Amino acid sequence: MISIIVEKGRNNIKRYPKIELEDGSERDVHLLELGRRISKLRKERILSIRNLADLIGLDSSKLSKIERGKINITELTLHSICTGLGLTVAEFWNYDVSDQAQLLEKRQST
Repeated sequence: MISIIVEKGRNNIKRYPKIELEDGSERDVHLLELGRRISKLRKERILSIRNLADLIGLDSSKLSKIERGKINITELTLHSICTGLGLTVAEFWNYDVSDQAQLLEKRQST
């Protein structure tokens, strides 16, 4: 279930699209999408969370939380993750994971 959570700031109202998970917790929809994208790209490259975390100098528990949409990240952290995955940030956002998976399957079958 998706709901809009309103948090009052000092000068403005922030609206975050949240999704309620089966365990009753709520997560930001954008953070979940970011985490899913990182996870899929990491798995395509046959990297474990620990491998990628070590490669980019990040704690593996933090990377795990990022992939599960539990924490927000800075632009610098996203840049580091993209570098570890062999992508630019622009490629990361434009990357269609399903297209790449189909391309890999075609390459393996030939």
